[in-house]
Amino acid sequence: MNIRIFFAAFAAFVVLFCSETFAKTLFYDGVAHEYDLAPTKLIINGKEITELPMEPVNLNGRVYVPAREVFEALGSTVVWVGETNQVYISYGNKSVILTINVPILVVNDKLVDIDAAPKNINDKTMIPVRAAAENLDFLVEWDSANNAVIITSPNATPSPSPSPTPYPNDKNPEPELPAEPESPTKSNDVSVAEIPVGQFPETKISGIILPEYEGRSYAVITADSAISRVDKFILADNRLVIDIYNAENLLPLTEYPTEGVNYLSTVRVGQNQLEPVKITRIVFDLTKTVSFSVSISDDRKNITVSFERNYISNVLFSTDGITDRIVIEGTVTPAVSIFPLESPKRLVVDIPLAQITESKVIESAGLFVNSVRAAQFDSQTARIVIDLKKEANYTVENLQNTTTIKISETTYENIDFSHELSTLSIKKDPYMPLDINLIQQEDRYYEYKYVITLPGDYSGYLGYGERLVNDGLINSIEISTTDGKTKIVFNEEKILAFDIKQDNDNIYITAMMPKDKYSKIIVVDPGHGGSDPGTEGHGIQEKDPNLDISNRLVALLETNKDIKVYATRVSDVYPSLTD
Repeated sequence: MNIRIFFAAFAAFVVLFCSETFAKTLFYDGVAHEYDLAPTKLIINGKEITELPMEPVNLNGRVYVPAREVFEALGSTVVWVGETNQVYISYGNKSVILTINVPILVVNDKLVDIDAAPKNINDKTMIPVRAAAENLDFLVEWDSANNAVIITSPNATPSPSPSPTPYPNDKNPEPELPAEPESPTKSNDVSVAEIPVGQFPETKISGIILPEYEGRSYAVITADSAISRVDKFILADNRLVIDIYNAENLLPLTEYPTEGVNYLSTVRVGQNQLEPVKITRIVFDLTKTVSFSVSISDDRKNITVSFERNYISNVLFSTDGITDRIVIEGTVTPAVSIFPLESPKRLVVDIPLAQITESKVIESAGLFVNSVRAAQFDSQTARIVIDLKKEANYTVENLQNTTTIKISETTYENIDFSHELSTLSIKKDPYMPLDINLIQQEDRYYEYKYVITLPGDYSGYLGYGERLVNDGLINSIEISTTDGKTKIVFNEEKILAFDIKQDNDNIYITAMMPKDKYSKIIVVDPGHGGSDPGTEGHGIQEKDPNLDISNRLVALLETNKDIKVYATRVSDVYPSLTD
């Protein structure tokens, strides 16, 4: 063989088969790309991962990692489906589905837009790590000094919480209360208003003040100039995340201990993103369910995160024979989280980051309320249990330092809801038979609603109004009658499927996850929409034919009853399934 031909062939072999090792030439999107950025380190739960078939790559400010090796190292289950070019990743009770070259992922049953699509790079499935990991409740941070992406599992993040120290004047900080289920675990955002977005030059985060036990109950984050945008959200294990956009992190430490603050273990700081915009991320590792609020100063240079402990001084009951009232008095307005329970019927009212000064039981003579029990549920939560005589509506009103829960007659009847089964039961009307085969179902998943339409006017039998549920699947159920037909609307917390069955006495409408009902689920994404027209030419905006084709495709697929189809938009709006 000619020596030149040999070396040319050998060089081609090196480029083709060894590019994963040296990552100098990347093949994706059908094109070879030269890649000369410094290697990106990958750190999982404090340990650097080096034995990877394809090292992480940074494309347009987004770090891509090999899906299987990275997420299996995090304890996730990873499945590749070659027929659809999709990777399924599950962790705990959450799962995500990512599709090669599609900038959308499916989180459980919700569609989420992402700004970087998964890619097949050098014949390896590579996914944008931040989008996938954060939607599975992992914490992702960027260490710019070491050019490293850091991923931390939810159960590896919080440090042990310090033993709570009694507050002043606490006679009985944790009195026993009749056993109730644990309340929801996520902390309660009681911010008065959202922080408006502005357009300002890049700023620098240069200062932070932390809470102090029995002193300051707030943190202050300081910037050198006006801040453009602040996002806040709660991740698993009560991690409060504050993202500050168009901001460079100049804080000297990456982790700040908060000794003695029994609702907060650490505060961690990092430069989460450099491109296309710098994002400084500050994470508060909360150890308990608390109320918090986030606000910004008038000059937009200071962000205040308040964790204000509330002392509940009194719980009162009154009735006028029509409405029963429970009034809760505190040092500040009590922020309440309410969830109903059955067998027996009761309302559980939790007040996060609150101390009740005195346990009490009120035996009421109300129309709906049997008794009211108030006590400290745990060191961070005051709990009030309202024992009900029968089904009732409730509303909440706030005024200065009081919160009033009003219990009143329901405007609906002959229905019941089982939290254990996520099932609405409708008692059959003996005088107006209801054929379940004539019940119409409309899945308005793009609005997080499911509509059941009964074939007739049942307002005299079922009544009207809203039935609060708050069971993690359904927020509430509304009953109304228009044009001679009664509608039952399920306001969903997430996209759901429903089954309708009956026996001799009742009709049962049961909520479930779509995967538990349908064998095949397809997501159609027409792209663009609303203020995003896409490409324009010859008087046509890309979004319009996209939508027309999408709607036709959905209608065609829906003729197969074994297939459930979702679209990211069904009208000229920007895709709505993004949370």
